[in-house]
Amino acid sequence: MQDKETDTYWSIMQGKAVAGKFRGTELRELVAEKTTWSQWKQKHPDTRVWSLGGRQDRSLVTFDQIQNSNGFRGLIATDERLATKDPVFGFLHQGEAVAVSFDSFVDGATFQLAEGSLFLFRSGTDPVERSTVAYFSKAGFESIDGKWQEKQSKNMFDVASRKFVDQIDGERDSEVELFARGFDTWWYNWSLNNPQTRLLE
Repeated sequence: MQDKETDTYWSIMQGKAVAGKFRGTELRELVAEKTTWSQWKQKHPDTRVWSLGGRQDRSLVTFDQIQNSNGFRGLIATDERLATKDPVFGFLHQGEAVAVSFDSFVDGATFQLAEGSLFLFRSGTDPVERSTVAYFSKAGFESIDGKWQEKQSKNMFDVASRKFVDQIDGERDSEVELFARGFDTWWYNWSLNNPQTRLLE
């Protein structure tokens, strides 16, 4: 992204400005939801669409580009631990680039970080454009009879709502934090920007 006011170039994959007046300044990540327009309209029927000059053009990315084994404009991953177009959940953590392949957390999986556990979830039928569910807990998570539970609160992960909820009142569990530091992308995109990536298994 280019900041036209200061001619600064910001890298989403590196989480900071890479050139210009604010070079080295870190970006602040916000919790976002990647979804389809039809799913979004069902949840938020009164959504206002931002436009540029009255136009809301569709992305230039085509179905062929998604299916192609190479990346945008023919880019390929030089890090061969994963295939070029393998989808990953990537994030920056304590100065380190980290990625997890979608295949590693189908139907849920936990990954240990220094200060707690990261829970990632995708169902086996999720389209690639659906956002990965990511939660963090200092106490950690465990699988009990095929269902995920946060250890301290004992609240269970509800697949339908994709949230950890209290089994009595059904409310979202305050002990479990949404993990806001990551996003979904292709392996080539993440690894070319972060060549020292630690790949979680």
